[in-house]
Amino acid sequence: MRGKHHLEEPEDSTAQAGWMYADLFLALMVVFLATISFVPQFNLDPKLSSDPTSEGKAVYSFSKVYEQRLDIVFENYDYEFLKSEIAKFIEDKNFDTGSEIVFIQIVAGYDPEYETSKTAIDRALAFSKKVDKSNRLLLQHASTTLSASSTLDSEQVVLQITFAVRVGVSG
Repeated sequence: MRGKHHLEEPEDSTAQAGWMYADLFLALMVVFLATISFVPQFNLDPKLSSDPTSEGKAVYSFSKVYEQRLDIVFENYDYEFLKSEIAKFIEDKNFDTGSEIVFIQIVAGYDPEYETSKTAIDRALAFSKKVDKSNRLLLQHASTTLSASSTLDSEQVVLQITFAVRVGVSG
């Protein structure tokens, strides 16, 4: 007696395609993370090298951020006062002479009964522009944040300044 002949159904590969896509995505993520995670910053700046005769030598550099912060309260803008306070602070704290401002928060006061915090932010922005106009290089490496505070008087602006020094390692 003859047996029944069963036709073989072709294999459905759509489930395999999903797994292949997931594996490919995972492999791409691993490659992406491996290429960006630990990339040092190389400079060709001979000033950073401990050997001044090796001009053009690649140097790894990083910034040492100081924990102490300078807080200055202003009633009116005075660039000479700002400059002298920064110099005095750097000298008093024995910071390196190459220290620079890396972060500055400008907080302007406001009275919530008569104005909004946006008005204080605008005042902080105007203060920042005055600093830039007085000395464009003072904040060239600084991240700036503008804030408002109802605990300050409307005419007060507080600068919170964080310093860092660039440290170079010859490589």
